[in-house]
Amino acid sequence: MNFKKISKKFKEIKGNYYTIQIVPENSSHVRTLRISHIYIKLMIWFLIVILIFSGIIMWKFTEINAVMLTSKYLKNTNEQLEERHLEYEMAFAELDSIYSMERQIQNILQTYYSNDSGVISSILDSNRFNRISAIKTKFDKDRIYDYSMYNNQNLNSYPNILPVIGTITKRFELNGSHKGMDFSGKEGTQIRSTAAGTIKKCVFIDKLTKAEAMIDSITSAGNTIVIEHKYNDTVFTTVYSHLKDILVKEGKYVSKGEIIGTMGNTGNSNKAHLHYEIKVNGKHVNPEKYFNH
Repeated sequence: MNFKKISKKFKEIKGNYYTIQIVPENSSHVRTLRISHIYIKLMIWFLIVILIFSGIIMWKFTEINAVMLTSKYLKNTNEQLEERHLEYEMAFAELDSIYSMERQIQNILQTYYSNDSGVISSILDSNRFNRISAIKTKFDKDRIYDYSMYNNQNLNSYPNILPVIGTITKRFELNGSHKGMDFSGKEGTQIRSTAAGTIKKCVFIDKLTKAEAMIDSITSAGNTIVIEHKYNDTVFTTVYSHLKDILVKEGKYVSKGEIIGTMGNTGNSNKAHLHYEIKVNGKHVNPEKYFNH
């Protein structure tokens, strides 16, 4: 019974037609189209579904496009931030170098104007001379400019620190007999190795032992330590003379800044001081060239 009612209702709905007549111009023939009411509704719903689906696709496309644009913007921003970060790192490194050099210059200048051995000792205690900055600063009379040291070798074997803080009483003489630098100070002041290396000689030097001890610039150097430092293809030799105490033994490997002896008045000397030399591949050089380098 229910099936008959449903079938009858469907026929009634299907029986509703829309009639469309097409009358061509200059013709008596009339074309008639009969479209069922249910087909019209199906077409309308089909169009609605297509519109909804198209809208979803457009919305997703717009969303994807927005994500791509945002990603590109973030990538560009990240590259700019990386460049800015590198600039900041370089700037901080330069500031660090300038600060380090300023402190070292201040320490050296204090010794020029101070004869108080207590002050000199306090400066030595507060500065261990093991500060090597990655960026160095070079000066000339026209401008100040910075340059990077592109040497990745270990600077521990490079003698570029002071052996002691004291008043410089005599400098290197290129054409004279004094092939080193003299630092005066209080007897017993600690002397440090200016670079890592091997102790070659620990000896009291007078006229008879001068040649054996690898010293040829002074007649009697007293208690002397000779250290060999190998840096790349260069062999540095540093000499520390007129010592009161020798605190190392021949053959020992010492690190940069390590205490090797104390300031004394041995040998041909009239007051406590350190005579310090640097040789490069056996030739004397001015030690001041290597300080703070």
